[in-house]
Amino acid sequence: MYRRLLASLSLTLALLAIFAGVALAQAGTKQVGVVIALPGSKVHAELVTVPITATAFDALQKASVKLVSTNGDFGPAVCSINDTGCPSTNCFCDKQHFWAYYHLDAKTGKWVASQEGVGAYKPADGAVEGFIWSGLDASFNPTDQPPLMTLAQIKAQPASAQTVQSSATVTATKAAPPGGPPAALPTTGGSASATPFALAGVLLFAAGFLAWRGLASRA
Repeated sequence: MYRRLLASLSLTLALLAIFAGVALAQAGTKQVGVVIALPGSKVHAELVTVPITATAFDALQKASVKLVSTNGDFGPAVCSINDTGCPSTNCFCDKQHFWAYYHLDAKTGKWVASQEGVGAYKPADGAVEGFIWSGLDASFNPTDQPPLMTLAQIKAQPASAQTVQSSATVTATKAAPPGGPPAALPTTGGSASATPFALAGVLLFAAGFLAWRGLASRA
């Protein structure tokens, strides 16, 4: 009886360790969609996996594009993507254009100009971040937006078609000025990541019950 109890406990603890490892792995990374509007109506759309604490700049660095950046007083700045833009030695050489950065609002399905730099903002798991070589207005707000592309659309495309000829047109619109209402951004869901912990709890309870039952039978 005692040997059977030890065997049951060993199996339960092994399963507990497996589920705990899965939970930690899930909690350690996130997936972010990156949409980059390129010249010639081309769009690079890619799903990247980055650490859970990664910034938008980390996600952009993970994308399969040629990125040129520089570090300034406010963190990293995007100078050039796939040879569109400026060199790192003169990141803002073009006074009429810059690499504008957007978040895709999950509730409205629209782009919202970021109020934070790429090195400061940390997108949630499942977020979509957009970039475009845009003009700017008198208040230095971007005047262009990348074509809309959802996370589902990014996931559905084959890996070989990360850079595609876009059927959508680049939208010219005035972004909301800084200081406006905050955008409704996607949040990291807690139910899926909590599932392995719940299962681990059930297994731990079962182990305790078996141990109590074994001790009670010996008393």
